[in-house]
Amino acid sequence: MKLSREQIVAAAGILHHTVTSEAVKLRWGALQRQIMKDRLAQGEPVSGYRADWLRTSRAAVAKTLAQCAHEFDAQYPHDKISATDLMDVLKTALKQFEMVKRLKVSSPDAS
Repeated sequence: MKLSREQIVAAAGILHHTVTSEAVKLRWGALQRQIMKDRLAQGEPVSGYRADWLRTSRAAVAKTLAQCAHEFDAQYPHDKISATDLMDVLKTALKQFEMVKRLKVSSPDAS
């Protein structure tokens, strides 16, 4: 089957949109997250570049929190950061992310 020049140009345009569109990339990410959640819910291991990124990022966040706690403890020797304090940091950060997400969703030009 031979394609016409117009069909090739149209297909190239669709491909370009697919690989460059932020909305398409975000939908792909959402699909990948759901697949990971489903696999975990079924007791299956998850692997791949997203799972690797998640593990690496989780470790980086834990390391950063530990460093923050160490700095606090050094600056305030009469006080001590607990695991509950670190959870509070994560909870407030999550609330901030949720607020940003709501703002983007309600924005008329959000994609």
